[in-house]
Amino acid sequence: MNEQLVDALIIAKRENASLFNSLVREIESLEGKIKHAYPPYVIIASVPSENIKELRNSVFVGYLTTEVIEEQPALLSSDESRDIISIWNKQVRSSREHEKKVPADEDLSWDAPGYLPPDPPLHIRKMMDKWESANKKKEDGHE
Repeated sequence: MNEQLVDALIIAKRENASLFNSLVREIESLEGKIKHAYPPYVIIASVPSENIKELRNSVFVGYLTTEVIEEQPALLSSDESRDIISIWNKQVRSSREHEKKVPADEDLSWDAPGYLPPDPPLHIRKMMDKWESANKKKEDGHE
């Protein structure tokens, strides 16, 4: 399978600590991979993008996000959430910055329409300038 994996921060419902193990099995059954676990409630996992909605609707999931967290989820106390949210947000921002640094036109041919060719090395540029100068003199009748 060639599915795109999406990182998700998942918080288990709090009714029962044994739900954490059920949540882990649920993530794995949806072809997700556990990246970090903070028992008994929080998991960071990579999940195929088409399975995110199904996981979000799981009976074991109290909260799921794939985005930066601006407001603390109600399911986490401030003591629990401070470090976890900081780690999560740093990971999301870092991965998004990495995605932005990869140029969209990276695989284009050097002579792709709408793009200029790459600049030649300096010694070649000097040689080209001499040719252009000589041609200009010929056109002006100075030869």
